[in-house]
Amino acid sequence: MSPLRQRQIFSEAIQFAINDDEPSTFLRLWLEGDWLALEREWPNYVVPEELKRHEPVDG
Repeated sequence: MSPLRQRQIFSEAIQFAINDDEPSTFLRLWLEGDWLALEREWPNYVVPEELKRHEPVDG
């Protein structure tokens, strides 16, 4: 994935979070890579296919 695409994906996620009622929860799940939870809890957010290819990181 190109650096430009990475910035675009991150900017879209930040903008989505800013407009949401639970931005910190959304961003925490996004940074953890929990795409299934994001799709379940925020059906209006479309997880980019590039991100779905990666497994969540266990903390």
